[in-house]
Amino acid sequence: MVKRKILNEIIGKNWTVINSIGLISLIGGVFLILEHYFKWGALDLTDFPIGHEYTSLLLIVLGFVLMSKQVNNVLLKIIKRKKKKK
Repeated sequence: MVKRKILNEIIGKNWTVINSIGLISLIGGVFLILEHYFKWGALDLTDFPIGHEYTSLLLIVLGFVLMSKQVNNVLLKIIKRKKKKK
């Protein structure tokens, strides 16, 4: 019961959790790009199988999407609806 109350307070505070996940994925994506660039010396997106390049680009896109204000508003509305149903 106490954990649920704390979680509800965290989610209700200006999309803190959603922005944190977005920021973590954005930082992870940038780190993977830098790691690949300094290890191999180039960013070649024609490599197959899919490697660090595509993973890092997906993480960066996910980070920007999660940190956008419109997506945050939609996710907060979904969370609030679930709270009301319970």
